[in-house]
Amino acid sequence: MVNQKDKHSNLILHIIIILLILYIIVANIIFIEMYKNHENEYQDDVPEKQDQTNQTTFIPAKIPPFGKLSSFYGDKIIWWQYNLTHRNGWRNVTYDIFQYNLSSNETKMIFDDFKSTVRMYGDYILYFGEVNESQKIFLYKISTQETKQLTWEDIDQRAPVFGGNHLVYSQWDNNFKCWGLWLYDLETEERNFITLQSHGANDRAVNENYIVWRDNWEDDNTSEIYIYNISAKEVDVISAQIHLLDQLDLYGDIIVWEDWRNDDNQRKDPWKSNNVDIFMYNISSKEEVQITLNNGSQRKPRIYGDYIIWTDWRNDPYGGFMYNSEINNGDIYFYDIKNKTEIQITINLSLQENSFIFGDNIIWEDYRNNHPIEEPNSESYYGERGSDIYLYNLETGIMKRLTC
Repeated sequence: MVNQKDKHSNLILHIIIILLILYIIVANIIFIEMYKNHENEYQDDVPEKQDQTNQTTFIPAKIPPFGKLSSFYGDKIIWWQYNLTHRNGWRNVTYDIFQYNLSSNETKMIFDDFKSTVRMYGDYILYFGEVNESQKIFLYKISTQETKQLTWEDIDQRAPVFGGNHLVYSQWDNNFKCWGLWLYDLETEERNFITLQSHGANDRAVNENYIVWRDNWEDDNTSEIYIYNISAKEVDVISAQIHLLDQLDLYGDIIVWEDWRNDDNQRKDPWKSNNVDIFMYNISSKEEVQITLNNGSQRKPRIYGDYIIWTDWRNDPYGGFMYNSEINNGDIYFYDIKNKTEIQITINLSLQENSFIFGDNIIWEDYRNNHPIEEPNSESYYGERGSDIYLYNLETGIMKRLTC
């Protein structure tokens, strides 16, 4: 028969066991919450899952918060950062221009409180600025910090682009009351008039052999792509059925562009387009190829060598409603021309856009971290929500966030 002393001892033992179990439960709850907080705090350190053939690693670097990517050449990245002020109800925007060196992991400011965006090629930065109430073209050498004015006419010149030793820009023509396209040779400093343009459009590219641009003399629903052979001084038109909104690019004798011919929304509301495709044209063989065939919009292509990249909305529920949807799931895609293979680079639910490629490196603006720049309640897209720069190496499969 159990005595009172044994009953008391058993009761104390049961109480101790119960308290110990409660302690373990509470300790586990606290540990889980601490782990979640730690995981959220360092969630950028965890790489997103990529193509199964690639292994992705996060390697942080330090670049100040920025506005928009401008250029990528060699191991150097150029971007411009907003300086936004309000004067008498108007927004006044200037830019700080930065350069980041991938090899040395160093950042330096090129220009501050600048009035123009820039383009980089090799050791040079190209921009246009106002002199005596008209816009002129300037060339800045990064290594020597020397600036050279390239145009002097008392009339507007704007939207310069360059490749190799050639520079192309628009100049206003007072006689015809429209913009003209001009070619400037950086070696000989010779200028040549190419053609008149209906709108002085920014969609153009140039290399050592060709100038390509788009224009729409007939109407706003179709555009033509023009090719100018620099050595032969001949112009050719490759298509009259292309509706281009934003961007074409050129490498060697290959042109890429975004094409609206298969989109039904473009004639109703171009800002709600959801089936824009990427096309490619070989100048030598005169062959046109449609690169993307799926639903959703594919836009803003870039080309380097055999590689084409673009922003793709095939995984967006709206198919690419041009920033009007709450979920803007634009991803970076890559296409190998030689092997005819396509790879999805990013898979998260945020917007990735304005991509550049040089060699095996791809960079883009990434909005997954949703940095506020100005008014947090503003519905305006550009300038109000900050992005990060991400880099992906095609050879190693390593992705890294370059911004701090």
